[in-house]
Amino acid sequence: MNPQNWLLWLLYEKDNQTPKIPIEVWQETNAKKAHEELKEMQSGSAKVLRDGYSVPDLPTRKLVPGDIVELRVGDKVPADMRIATLKTSTLRVQQSTTVVNGSCICIVGMPTEIGKIQTQMHEASLEESGTYLKKKLDEFGVTLTTAIGVICLVVWVVTLTAKISLCGMS
Repeated sequence: MNPQNWLLWLLYEKDNQTPKIPIEVWQETNAKKAHEELKEMQSGSAKVLRDGYSVPDLPTRKLVPGDIVELRVGDKVPADMRIATLKTSTLRVQQSTTVVNGSCICIVGMPTEIGKIQTQMHEASLEESGTYLKKKLDEFGVTLTTAIGVICLVVWVVTLTAKISLCGMS
């Protein structure tokens, strides 16, 4: 394969003429941005009542079903929960799960779509397999390393052969 064909193979899909690397980079960037935005939606800690004891700053990853959480203005909803008691006459939560008006007492453990998303995010962060782009770049790296190794070996053999033939001529 000549260098020009090699470059075309890197830049385009085999079945069609769609550029693949720019699209993959764009998709990877969007996925990372979405992941970061979802991480921002998670709160760091919550005021919790567990087994009769108050825990003022419990990390949200340690919340378990049955924990009682107090939410106030400015708090982010830390987990899937249902409202047990309103402490004010109104409660308003922004789409980003931040309490903007009122306060309430909630019980952790009611499954919702946000919980499913959080579970999927947690599972994705535990996965060690990379993205499609990362896998392809790793494959390219292995191929490139092998090619460079073969070239170095060929240069070494040619140089060694040239030295031996020069020594034989003297």
